[in-house]
Amino acid sequence: MKIAVFLAKENFSASDQKQLAKLGQVSYTKDRKALSLNQLLAHAKNADIIVADPDNFGGFEKAKPLLTKVIKTTPKLQAVCLASTSFGWIDLGYCQKRNILVSNVPGYSRESVAEHAIALLLCQAKNFF
Repeated sequence: MKIAVFLAKENFSASDQKQLAKLGQVSYTKDRKALSLNQLLAHAKNADIIVADPDNFGGFEKAKPLLTKVIKTTPKLQAVCLASTSFGWIDLGYCQKRNILVSNVPGYSRESVAEHAIALLLCQAKNFF
């Protein structure tokens, strides 16, 4: 089984890396920088599973069409694991038609969201805007 991870190896603990390696051949990207379509396609070539981070796909705003192209050109693909809580940057209808499982990370960055909300409330209370 081939797993194409669109995150750097350093983002995973040694234990996580071992667990992934038990599933098959794992390839990681060098970092989280946006990749060209050709780089995305080359990295995902022949993948059975894709672990996708929106940063490698140009951010949430640009990711959906690029991820869709990658999925469409990966005939053996069985699953896409999103490194976010959001499903808005993947074509769920297309994945459903192809019986591709899609998962996310529920509760990802929950503390940061709460901190940001409190900071915005404080800014509003002090007429910062």
